[in-house]
Amino acid sequence: MDDVGMVLGEFEKLSRDQQDKVAKSLALLWDTFIEVFGGVSGFQTASPIEQQAYIERLSTASRRMEVARGSDVAFHYVTVELMRQYVSFLQTSSKNPRAIVLAGAVAPLIDRGRGIS
Repeated sequence: MDDVGMVLGEFEKLSRDQQDKVAKSLALLWDTFIEVFGGVSGFQTASPIEQQAYIERLSTASRRMEVARGSDVAFHYVTVELMRQYVSFLQTSSKNPRAIVLAGAVAPLIDRGRGIS
């Protein structure tokens, strides 16, 4: 199974409450991304060093949180890993099927997260 399938599978295993926490946390991460880069085009026109530094911070957080997989706080790992993969695809402007599947899951989750108070 590829990374996209793995993280989406992890998301599906979460309870509805934890899925809501993922959505809310993704919305917060996305808002921070917008603040830092001004949006997708700002990220894509940022220097490769800035892009890679951002992705590396997400990768580091994901590795640290991986121990939470399958626990009551698994949503932390799933959130960061979804964001890491999503931004990695944005970096390469990928149009491959995995990127499209991931975007089709992440974008609605961000919208959902914005609606959760």
